[in-house]
Amino acid sequence: MAKTKKKKPPKKPKWQFKNQWKAKYKTPEAMLKAVEKYFDDAEKITMCGLALALGFKNRSSLFDYKRKLEFEEIIAYACLRVEEAYEEILHDGKKCGGAIFALKNMGWTDSQSMELSGKDGGPLPPIEVTIIRGN
Repeated sequence: MAKTKKKKPPKKPKWQFKNQWKAKYKTPEAMLKAVEKYFDDAEKITMCGLALALGFKNRSSLFDYKRKLEFEEIIAYACLRVEEAYEEILHDGKKCGGAIFALKNMGWTDSQSMELSGKDGGPLPPIEVTIIRGN
């Protein structure tokens, strides 16, 4: 009989987060200070980076925290700053596909419109339709 090897359980990471995931701010001012520190220190500004810097596990946790009315404006402000960073990338005009993708995930949309008009911008002429009946 062949011996089957038992799978070893995965090793636990050597690093530990010390209460980092308990993103609880006692005051809006404390959160605002953390938000400003993130924007001052970050090389690249992202929603995930903001969430992690504020001590959240994920972006959803950050958005859930927005339900606490006293923090609603601060989180909205922080999210707007992230949008602004992506919008600035659009103005650079180089490699902006990622920024477009991120902004679309933030509710932005693309749209194209086409306006049809007649000669010199006037109305289109009516279309004449003839119906021919067969036998």
